[in-house]
Amino acid sequence: MKELRFRIILVIAAIFLSLYLLYPTFQDYQNTKNITNTLKEKKEILKKENPSFSYKELNDRLRAIEDSIKSSDASFKDARAKRIKLGLDLQGGMRVVLEVNTGKLLEKLAINPDDKFRTILDQSVKEAGITDESIVSIFGRKMNENGIR
Repeated sequence: MKELRFRIILVIAAIFLSLYLLYPTFQDYQNTKNITNTLKEKKEILKKENPSFSYKELNDRLRAIEDSIKSSDASFKDARAKRIKLGLDLQGGMRVVLEVNTGKLLEKLAINPDDKFRTILDQSVKEAGITDESIVSIFGRKMNENGIR
């Protein structure tokens, strides 16, 4: 029974610790949502009062209002500093595109490359830089034109 009680206390303590550590993150999201709603209201008011404002002037005013709201209450800064920082994958992502240097790959895969092979490969790389055709298809076509298998 003592073991079970210890486990229950440990689980409850872990839950309370996680809630304690997550509270600044929740508070920051709520503050951000409130600021966004306030800025939307202010934007509508500014548009009605000054329809001649340009897009840049309106954004400058809204940025100044946002800065004044954030600087007026220290709890905004505290919550922002203590919140859990999200990585790029959770913020909306980061896209990485890796591209293979096909010309170098063909050169390294060749077992016994001769001068003709290197010449055709260099021509293919140059032609691929000019056109949208892939290096492999250009290289294959040029090899067929020269009668090389």
